[in-house]
Amino acid sequence: MSDLIELEQASRVYPMGGHEVPALRPTDLSVRGGEFVMVLGPSGSGKTTLLNLIAGIDTPTSGVVRVAGVEVSSLDRKRLVDYRRRSVGVVFQFHNLIPNLTALENVELVAELVGGARSCQEVLSEVGLGERRNHFPHELSGGEQQRVAIARALVKDPPVLLLDEPTGNLDTATAVRVLRLLRDLQNEQRCLLMVTHNAALTKVGTRVLVMKDGQICSDTPIPRPLEPEQIEW
Repeated sequence: MSDLIELEQASRVYPMGGHEVPALRPTDLSVRGGEFVMVLGPSGSGKTTLLNLIAGIDTPTSGVVRVAGVEVSSLDRKRLVDYRRRSVGVVFQFHNLIPNLTALENVELVAELVGGARSCQEVLSEVGLGERRNHFPHELSGGEQQRVAIARALVKDPPVLLLDEPTGNLDTATAVRVLRLLRDLQNEQRCLLMVTHNAALTKVGTRVLVMKDGQICSDTPIPRPLEPEQIEW
């Protein structure tokens, strides 16, 4: 299994009121295909900044970010857009579906932007929504909307899937179903990186990063991940 994510002394500093605020201190990180990495920490610890650098949404102040062999930190704006379209799938806590498009049309919109994408109907079936494909977001439950968001990320078939609190607004039963889906997406050609505030959820991953004050303070492998149904909420 090869490294799909590599950070070499990557940092992000924001100017604020005449001062520089380090959102992410110089960080080294490697994530291989097949890993499901959970990122745990309080608000302001640097979790979302880490995801944004990997996603190409933000650029590092210093250091190198490399994803699937592409040095993201050196890309110009045009190539960054292409990178975000093809190499990473991002799922946020708030799924941001387009309300006047059906589930299928929401996924198709992304597929059209990417070109050469997977079958939209096939991906919706994978997330258990094949029969709900013609429903609009307001006709879907919160968990179903989140699964549409995951399908939208998966239709690109990206090697890296980034998830920022994807279960944050879901009830326990629905969160378990989403976590089960994410576990089923693990393979040697893909890695998952998921941000969470809930320490219980980290037990379904293969590895846990704990962040504090803009840095990774621990990096722990999980030899025997729990099944989502085994989590004690």
